[in-house]
Order: sequence, then structure tokens, then C-alpha cells
Amino acid sequence: MNDILQSLLSWPLLMVALAVYGFFPGLFARLISLAFHKEDPRRKELQAEVYAVPRWERPFWVLEQLERAISEALPERLYDAADGRLFNRWTLGDGAA
Repeated sequence: MNDILQSLLSWPLLMVALAVYGFFPGLFARLISLAFHKEDPRRKELQAEVYAVPRWERPFWVLEQLERAISEALPERLYDAADGRLFNRWTLGDGAA
């Protein structure tokens, strides 16, 4: 019994648990929020909402938000970055001039 208790309280396991349930969800939520435009309200909502989710559900919740950002925000950001470089490069001038 003592061996089982000792293995549960080991330092590497404690560090992994702290990282997975404490540090990484907040960090990844902030990185995911960068997919949205600066003035988009979903950006601040994502950062504030991560701490309202119960601690045991946070890693899974953050992954769900990653899927949301990839499907909703990333295409807009990629379109804006490519606009003027890959398409919409030419404009028509005044034909009379």
C-alpha cells in the first residue's frame, strides 16, 4: 500500500498534472485566441471563459475551442493575409483617362 501511495505522490506525476490541468489550458487558450481578429469579442470571451470551466474539464474544453478557432476564425485570417498578395491584386483604372 505504501508503494502505491508513494508512486501517486511522485514529483514527475505531480508536475505533469500541474502542467496539464493548471498551466497549459490557460496558455493554449491565449494562443488560440490569437486566431480571432483583435477587435473580435470572441477573443476576450475565450480568455475569460477558460477559468470559469471546471478544472477537470479544461483540457478538453480548450481542445474544443481549438476546433472552433480552426473552423471559424482561421479561414478569415488566412483570407485577410492573402488578400492583395494572391488575389485582388489588379484594379481597373478609369477607361476614359
